[in-house]
Amino acid sequence: MHYVIVSDLHLGAGDEREDFLLWGSEARGPSAAQRPRAITALDTAFARFLEQQLATAHEQGLQPHLLLLGDVVDLWQARHRREPWSQALVRILQAHPGFVAAVRGWIAAGGLVTWVVGNHDQPVVDPDAWAIVQEVFSTLNAHAGGLPIHHFADPAAGLYAEHGHQWDPFNRIVRLSKPDADCLGFRIVRLLVNQLEPHFPLIDKGADLVTLLELLWEAGRRADLPGFDELAPQVVRWIGRASRPACALLHELQRFLSGNGAPDFVTVGSEQELAIARGLRRAAEGRPGSLIGTLPDSFRFLASGHTHVPSIRELRTRRRGTVTLLNPGSWRPVAHVEQRGEARRLCVVQQPSAVVLSPASGTWDAVSVTAPTAPRKGR
Repeated sequence: MHYVIVSDLHLGAGDEREDFLLWGSEARGPSAAQRPRAITALDTAFARFLEQQLATAHEQGLQPHLLLLGDVVDLWQARHRREPWSQALVRILQAHPGFVAAVRGWIAAGGLVTWVVGNHDQPVVDPDAWAIVQEVFSTLNAHAGGLPIHHFADPAAGLYAEHGHQWDPFNRIVRLSKPDADCLGFRIVRLLVNQLEPHFPLIDKGADLVTLLELLWEAGRRADLPGFDELAPQVVRWIGRASRPACALLHELQRFLSGNGAPDFVTVGSEQELAIARGLRRAAEGRPGSLIGTLPDSFRFLASGHTHVPSIRELRTRRRGTVTLLNPGSWRPVAHVEQRGEARRLCVVQQPSAVVLSPASGTWDAVSVTAPTAPRKGR
């Protein structure tokens, strides 16, 4: 088996909230007129990347397996008010014919495709939405009878994979069988981010909660940004009604949105890092309640996305020995905060990446791959 693991594509419906596109050099991203070409460019880059991985797998005599590790489509952002989830999904697939053709081409060439559901694409568990997925991508999730799944395991490779949002107190979903499963992240996206993004495109491009707060702080200080003063109190009221998660992150977010000064980025950063680190460690050790599924007996690799930060690193555990953590990163633009002395500024980078897991010399090995982002000349 030749695994190609990608995560967090966040395909949108081609509107001002679209994130699967080549961002360019302007801070605001492509204009409305440039957006179709920017979407096509990244669709083309993804298609070429899959072609390269298919060729590599066939050259080595391995079965190619594309593991889509959650947040493939962003239904939280694409759905209109009271619109059926299936209708929003159709608009997303129509906006990305290049992506659809690439995955279909992978299947036609004998490749397997597994879609592990994340938080932003949780609504695909809706029966009508999943029926569309099955119609468009035949043989998807064949090992699970074509049903939607939230975890994947391959005992032969020692691989266990989840999207990773279940280890995040802001995005943990209790009822995974429900398309309308609620969490704090969903409310923040629907109530605040979706309303601000058309006017402030960077708002949801943060790679972590610290950057999100930086972006919210920047948005709140902009006099030309409509609606922030009205939207923030709605989120504050909802946070006040939420009993979980009860942590410094939640209190800091509520204090900041209430207009009580700049966020404490240091506190938030350490709390965010600790929360994710605890979740990963508990999952790697297979502690009760930490995983959606069951770790394979030969467990060696724990794959997850969600954070949008690509990495391959080893984690020493008491129960399982050394486990390799795999994070394929994100295919959408990511905003970062640059600190130069007292000055801070936001910048956007885009390095589409993946993790390839293949048996080399009889031993499974994982490598990080940076995918191309611009079409070759003549293509």
